[in-house]
Amino acid sequence: MAAIAKTNKTNQAPSRGRIVTDPKVDGGKPTVRETAVPVERILLQLAGKPDLADVLALYPELTMDDLRAVFAYAAGAVQAVTASGEAATVEPYADIRANYDPEKALQAVDRLRESLRGVDFEQWKAEVRAARGHTPDEDAT
Repeated sequence: MAAIAKTNKTNQAPSRGRIVTDPKVDGGKPTVRETAVPVERILLQLAGKPDLADVLALYPELTMDDLRAVFAYAAGAVQAVTASGEAATVEPYADIRANYDPEKALQAVDRLRESLRGVDFEQWKAEVRAARGHTPDEDAT
């Protein structure tokens, strides 16, 4: 059963319960209610390319209200760290690096290479752009 994620500072549910935690979903990390999309993934996506339209295209199950809830949750987390006086170091993907196994990574790359054999990437990119409403003559940047 999902529980409403709360910030340490306020102990209040952010944005009327849109952010939840469930030990069975993504290791209990905060996610957007009824989507299983982790708050962390959304924030990392925006850190890499701060474009809300891209996030909504990547996760069509999300709404603008969901994104507002993610921002409110993140702000509450920052406030909690600031109020506690703890120095926080944010290191994206630290959990992945801690459990990094180079041999497994190489095996995954080999599987990916095999699964992509024969894919026409230019055609694929054109189809993605068309699905997003871009015309064929638009720059693909």
